[in-house]
Amino acid sequence: MTDIVITAAKRTPVGSFLGAFAATPAHELGRIAIEAALAQAGVSGEEVSEEDRAILAQVPAALARLVIHNKIDLAGMAAAVKTSLPQNGVGDSTAQRHVYLSAKTGDGVELLRAEILALAGVHEDMEDTFLARARHLDALRAAAAHLDSARQHFAALKPPHELVAEDLRAAHMALSAITGEFTSDDLLGVIFSRFCIGK
Repeated sequence: MTDIVITAAKRTPVGSFLGAFAATPAHELGRIAIEAALAQAGVSGEEVSEEDRAILAQVPAALARLVIHNKIDLAGMAAAVKTSLPQNGVGDSTAQRHVYLSAKTGDGVELLRAEILALAGVHEDMEDTFLARARHLDALRAAAAHLDSARQHFAALKPPHELVAEDLRAAHMALSAITGEFTSDDLLGVIFSRFCIGK
């Protein structure tokens, strides 16, 4: 059996208070004490309010959700990220990510930022990756165009070798923008090593 330890409590006034609470039902006094305890702990009395339910009803069920739990400083909790299944019948069975933070102290805010970026598919070097990808695709298209031109020249009855070499050089230059492995002199050396010159 798990031990339960009470670390704090809220209570209703003790005494008659000149009959000020005579007309207040016991359950109402209890409600006030419970709400005060929840407020001190930074916990909402209802995990998902009616307003939240109305908003969630408009969100596609398969869409990822990030649940934020604020005021961990009042609850004495540490910042954390946890995964759990949806509660209170909200959403489908897709696991939800929960971030526990304190907007007041800033503890856990970086965890929230990381989770939002992860959901959006963003990472720190994303811009460089996209720029490199676009540049690489442009270079590949240019190389393909030069190679196609070289193929057409080579298919002629009397292939103009100097034009074929120039197209291959241009294709190499385009590819070297990606790999950077060879220089123009390296490629020309390979090309002309296969020609019989002076015979």
